[in-house]
Amino acid sequence: GSSSSSRYRTGSSSYGNNSRSTNNSSGSANTRTRTIQNLFTGMNEEQARKTYLQLAKKYHPDNKGGDMEKFKKINEAYNKYKKEKGN
Repeated sequence: GSSSSSRYRTGSSSYGNNSRSTNNSSGSANTRTRTIQNLFTGMNEEQARKTYLQLAKKYHPDNKGGDMEKFKKINEAYNKYKKEKGN
């Protein structure tokens, strides 16, 4: 009945709050940092590797528009992911 549908609504809204966002228009640096730190959560190894390589290339400090701080955080997040996966 209605109690089960409200339970599903609550579950779906909390699920949506846990989704990874790649939106760079976020208001605070802390939000972006948290997103980068959890970037690889839920990915398989192939997805994580592809994502890492794309972002590392994009933000590498030797590239035009590169960002050393983002590059470091992406490396840290990927190394954390690999450690958790046991690689």
